[in-house]
Amino acid sequence: MSNFSRRDFLKVAGLASGAVAMSQMAPRFLSRKIDGAPNVIILVFDAMTARNLSLYGYKRETTPNFQKFAERANVYHNHHSGGNFTTPGTASLLTGTYPWTHRAFNIAGLIERERIDHNIFTAFGDQYHRLAFSQNLLPNYFFGQFAKDIETILPASSFSLIEQVTGEMFTKDSVAAYRSFDNFLFQDGSPPASLVFGLADRILLRSKEARINMNDYPRGLPRAGDHALFFQLKDVFDGVQATISELDANGPYLAYLHLWAPHTPYKPTKQFDKIFQDNYRPAKKPDHRFGTHIEYYKLNNRRQNYDEFIANVDAEFGRLIDTLEA
Repeated sequence: MSNFSRRDFLKVAGLASGAVAMSQMAPRFLSRKIDGAPNVIILVFDAMTARNLSLYGYKRETTPNFQKFAERANVYHNHHSGGNFTTPGTASLLTGTYPWTHRAFNIAGLIERERIDHNIFTAFGDQYHRLAFSQNLLPNYFFGQFAKDIETILPASSFSLIEQVTGEMFTKDSVAAYRSFDNFLFQDGSPPASLVFGLADRILLRSKEARINMNDYPRGLPRAGDHALFFQLKDVFDGVQATISELDANGPYLAYLHLWAPHTPYKPTKQFDKIFQDNYRPAKKPDHRFGTHIEYYKLNNRRQNYDEFIANVDAEFGRLIDTLEA
């Protein structure tokens, strides 16, 4: 990767832990001549909290590969996300502004029209090949808004083992299509808006699931929320590597790669399933009156599952870094 030094990668990838004011950083890269401009990769790991990373002192060794990576990277210890769920957090990351400025703070919200041109893809300019990918459907709304500034938008279903995303069929207005079909008519987990088409969609999806060998995933395949996207972590990271390799052949690029894991549901491979049987019992937190009031032992079980999934993601991340360096 001739245009992309190890130091450039380490500095930029270190920003991917959450919403950072990237709009302030992009001009620094663009101040270089284009023939020496670095390739920029942003990896986002959805719902990965610093509190559960051994990199930041967590009791369980969940992130040995991130720790190895951090030894040569800028690591942030006083970082705050732009929001506590996907929409505002990702919008802040992509625009370098707070939610009260970009206004994307509803569950399926959009960035204010006046702010659409104030985004990381615009900041890098058309001298870069700009690629965007997200397994989480919500950031795809933003990609639709930024479409004129992105040369390649990979479908959310890319690198999936099972996929049934209807909105991707309507490329001329993917935002409206995702909203109408995948987030309304066909979303799983609750009665579908259409009892006829929704039921048919679920039957087809279940039949696809039944034909998949899930021996490597004792708890079932990881899935992107309630959407019809099932994947294997290895396939996703292999896909990321292949994407980077393809971009690398053509000169400076910005690749924004937003991965679902370790977001719930926490479903690691059998290699990582139950690796933290250590009876770890963190201090019990008082119940909040507006909380979901999950029983303490159930909360600990979920924490253990989450830690196992993080460790699984960490192993794949280490494999990706090793491949890039090789």
